[in-house]
Amino acid sequence: MADGQDTQGDAGALEALHPDAWRWAVHLTYGDRELAQDVLHDAYLAILDGKAKWRRQSTYKTFVFGVIRMTAKSVFRKRALMTFRFPTGKPHDMPAQARPDPLLRGTLQAMARLPKRQAELVQLVFAQDLTLEDAAQVMGISIGSARTHYARAKASLRDALNVEATDER
Repeated sequence: MADGQDTQGDAGALEALHPDAWRWAVHLTYGDRELAQDVLHDAYLAILDGKAKWRRQSTYKTFVFGVIRMTAKSVFRKRALMTFRFPTGKPHDMPAQARPDPLLRGTLQAMARLPKRQAELVQLVFAQDLTLEDAAQVMGISIGSARTHYARAKASLRDALNVEATDER
């Protein structure tokens, strides 16, 4: 997509971003692929129908990721309300994950212990290749707050992974 091109409602631009958008949606839904599909569907509809408008204050990717994040928050709010209204008595656990190799498992466990905001920043910066500034925009926080949370996340991950490496020796 060219910088001057209007991508609002452009299915081609969304298609180009889909692999990254899919990974972001899966992260936001704690690995629940079915829920991630629903979130992406609703986010894409909002963009294509013009309900979410890109105002060119950020990159198109940042805009799309922000819409996906807000859509996921809305879906979780609706689910929480439905659970509150119609309790099933079943725990709503995170779906079981495949068993990754030990190093990846340690990294995932360390990520799971991070506060939500820190984990989202790490996901956006490392896995989605956004700048810290773009990640802050996606999350709706100031760049200063993003820098603080990002630094804390890196320190926590470094400490957790160093402890695990020491324990394995």
